Amino acid sequence: TVELTAQTLKVALESGIVLYHLRRFQDAGRETDRAYGLLVESGRVVDLAICRTWQARSRHQVGNHGEAVRLATEATSLDPGNALPHAVLALALLDLGQRPQAADAAGVSLSMAETAVGLYVRGRLGLEEGASETALADLLRAEAIARCDRPEIRLAAARAHLALGSIHPAIEMLERAADEAPDLPGVAAELKTARARLPGKE
Repeated sequence: TVELTAQTLKVALESGIVLYHLRRFQDAGRETDRAYGLLVESGRVVDLAICRTWQARSRHQVGNHGEAVRLATEATSLDPGNALPHAVLALALLDLGQRPQAADAAGVSLSMAETAVGLYVRGRLGLEEGASETALADLLRAEAIARCDRPEIRLAAARAHLALGSIHPAIEMLERAADEAPDLPGVAAELKTARARLPGKE
């Protein structure tokens, strides 16, 4: 029935998003893929953009940045007025090394709405450019409003703190990131380096 189909679609998409929040990114990718297939089969187009966005986020988290760019680009076409797909596109482009394109996509996203992903991308770009203070402001704001991906945001914020010489706040951020996502690339090494910079450790 139509009601059963709508409920099945809702459950599949929400299940994928929950799995993503649990940092089960492979499972989230599979579940959002299933949800997309059901959406296409049912002819229900209203949720295609959000589904593509979460597919892109899942692909990005497992390192498939090219596929994430493709999916996020499709999501921006399906819902061009939604800030989140543009922000996810910006993040995938950044991790592909396409910084100018990432900055453009982040700018489009943030011109529409403030999202944690958009602020995270702008913060990382600022940090790479040496604008550590403004980068830290963006990253702290991103952390405050984020509903997922906080370990990644905290790792970047810790790097901004370290660039500014703020060792203790950096260590606090890194410890929280390590507790939440101990397998996050870079977090263990950054924490070791930060602790080594404490007074008396040199």
